[in-house]
Amino acid sequence: MKRLTRQVSCALLLSCMFLWMTTLSAAQIKRTYRRINFARGSSTAVVKGRVPRDGFNYYYLKARAGQTLTARITSAKGTAVFTIIGRQSNNLLEGAAAVTDWTGELPGSEDYALHVGAQGVMGDTYTLEVTIR
Repeated sequence: MKRLTRQVSCALLLSCMFLWMTTLSAAQIKRTYRRINFARGSSTAVVKGRVPRDGFNYYYLKARAGQTLTARITSAKGTAVFTIIGRQSNNLLEGAAAVTDWTGELPGSEDYALHVGAQGVMGDTYTLEVTIR
């Protein structure tokens, strides 16, 4: 009985240590933004990726006030979504939170961040298509 209790205690301790080591607070997660580049003469760019363990991939692009941004995401498991935020103004674009498709006129000239995540399933692969006109 003592041996079983000791084994269970050891397993519980190791599990807690593992969870503690793998859990990151928001302050500890380093956000790495990748620029979305458009080929010369093209207004559309396509980015492929996988939703990471910390939950998000971060992209940004530079756009001017009055331009129309269209973004669309498809994913293997159908769980990938994105949110669009002005990086300098920190304004969430209206209707652009946790969506799969968004089109709208940009309110200001700045970098716009696209945060790609998944609803409930990490590791989903996705294709993000972005157009600026």
